[in-house]
Amino acid sequence: MGQPDPTEDNDGPPPSPADFEVADIVMAKRFASFAEGTPEYSAQRTALARLRAWAGGDRFAFIYGLREPRNAVERIQRAVEQEGGGSDEFGRRLEAYAKRPIDVEMLEAFCRESSRRLDDYSQMLMLVHEAASDQSRRMSLPRVEQLIDKAVKRLSRRSRLFKEENVTVSEFLTEVRDSLEPARCANSFGMNAHHLLQRVVSHAVQGWTSARQTAHKSQTRPEYSYATTAIALFHKSWMESGNLPRPSELQLYLELERLRAARVLEGGKVLATVDTAGDTSSESSPVIEVKNGLTSESSKATTTPRKGRMGFEVVRVRVEEIVRAEGYVGRNKLAERIGCSTALIDRVVRSSTHLTKLAASRRSAVAGRRREIALEPWALDQRGGDGRTSPVGSEEVEQGASGPPDATLKDLIQQQQEDDLRDDRQAQAFKVGRRYRARRTE
Repeated sequence: MGQPDPTEDNDGPPPSPADFEVADIVMAKRFASFAEGTPEYSAQRTALARLRAWAGGDRFAFIYGLREPRNAVERIQRAVEQEGGGSDEFGRRLEAYAKRPIDVEMLEAFCRESSRRLDDYSQMLMLVHEAASDQSRRMSLPRVEQLIDKAVKRLSRRSRLFKEENVTVSEFLTEVRDSLEPARCANSFGMNAHHLLQRVVSHAVQGWTSARQTAHKSQTRPEYSYATTAIALFHKSWMESGNLPRPSELQLYLELERLRAARVLEGGKVLATVDTAGDTSSESSPVIEVKNGLTSESSKATTTPRKGRMGFEVVRVRVEEIVRAEGYVGRNKLAERIGCSTALIDRVVRSSTHLTKLAASRRSAVAGRRREIALEPWALDQRGGDGRTSPVGSEEVEQGASGPPDATLKDLIQQQQEDDLRDDRQAQAFKVGRRYRARRTE
């Protein structure tokens, strides 16, 4: 099977001093029979340094045993080399590994692959949205299109898993679905949530490629009545029309499907997971048992894992749910109810034009109430010690009515003023950071 011959003439970059240092380590470990200072020793040392410069430090370290295998393919390759097998034996073991039944390792690798594709898909849509809504003024339009092209190129890469592994996991996820209907999101559908993501990514790549070609034709051919850009075409045809689902929705479907599949693979038992709000406690949590396709709960005292950092998309979905049900209740209340930081709430608000307008409207309304209170003290509907009637109401009150509402309102005003001051400082820091990043990218 073989290892590359270091004495071959490999075209590549010239070796660096670090390459020669690693070559000395390999010479002492593998080629101790060479006498130092001889022409053979010097030629072998130079060949090893050139091979490391050509193959890369990580691959070179694995070939000559300077690091342990990191995945199943490397473990199989190391085992075949130690047993003295050839490339045929390596191919047979690799084929057997690819066609093995599904296990937790295969499922987790498949889900990590889908998660990376979802991140690239989310970045692509974010760049298109910011450019189409004129929010990325620090970068020129051609520069944004180049970044989108890179994201599309990553989406078009082949999977790191074997074809047999992809088929095995996809069929398993389809079998464990509770419904016989296909998974649907927006105008897309698939056999399962992960297959749905693959179809959505394929549509996005095809849509961007078509938009790039049409935009180029409109800018270079006289038969087109006006010139346009790929970003404008893609945003109007795919995003405004709702043909592409939102990444947050896809993420929820993927996570639910992963948890269901992991529960089946682990023998039908799984501890109750932390909900989307990220709340954890040490109270007794139900254990979900699966028997003959039916679920039942048994109360057992278990300790849930420590709460980790919440993701941006999870917080975004929770914020939209609360705003849809109750309206925008303020940054601090949202952070307290969801269980995340106020800085993450600010990121979510800035990422959505609708939430930004709601936050600005709430701040304007609170500021208007403060000005009204400052100009018209009697509008507090408070009675003085003389028992006079407030101009706001027509009810009579007893003399000497206490004023806790006045103190409460004063605390609320002070708290809102502190929140506004904190918002102004964070906004100023965000602007400074954005200018600093813009200077670094120039």
